[in-house]
Order: sequence, then C-alpha cells, then structure tokens
Amino acid sequence: MANNIGVSAVKKVIQELVVPELQTIKDDLKDVKGDVKGLQVKIRRLDEKIDSGLARLDEKIDSKHSEAVGFFKRLDEKIDSLHNEINIRFEAMDEKIEDKIESRDRFTALEAKVANLAAQINSR
Repeated sequence: MANNIGVSAVKKVIQELVVPELQTIKDDLKDVKGDVKGLQVKIRRLDEKIDSGLARLDEKIDSKHSEAVGFFKRLDEKIDSLHNEINIRFEAMDEKIEDKIESRDRFTALEAKVANLAAQINSR
C-alpha cells in the first residue's frame, strides 16, 4: 500500500509538473515545424525567382552576344568593302602612273628622234 502511495505521488507529480512542460515543448515543436515549413516554402520561392532571373539574364546575354556578333560581322563587311575600294583605287592609280610613265618614255623617244632629225637637217 505504501508502494501504491509512492507510485501515485510520483504519477501526480509527473502529471502536474512534467506533462504540462512536455505539452509546452510539443507545442513549441509544432511552431518550429511550421516555421521550418514556412522557411522551406520561402526558400523554394526564392530559388524559383533566382532561376527565373538567371534565365532572363541568360536570354539578355544571348541577345547582346547576337547583337555583338552581328555588329562585328557588319564591321568586317565594311572593312572588307573599304579594303576592296582602296585596292581598286590603287590599281587605277597604278594604271594612270604606268600610262604617264609610258607617255613620258614615248615623249622622250620622240624628243630624241626630233633632235636627231634636227641634227641631220643642220648637218646638210
């Protein structure tokens, strides 16, 4: 009987002191679990926003890269065009210079013939 009184006193102490404290801990754990789930949801949303932002950034980078490639292709074409135009002009100038040199050489040859004829006429 004394044993029963001791057991019931321990049960009473446990029910009055320990059980309410365990209930408080249990309630606190529910709150923590809710907070963790809320944080997980927020983290998931943040991950989705980051992924979306990165995807948009990739698109913009690809777009700017394409624009840059197009710009440099057009620039290369303009440089090639100017290069060709300069080559054509130099070739034309070369032809004119060659024509002038040829004309000068023919003129020099004519002068020499005229001088030779003049010398022949004077010597008679």
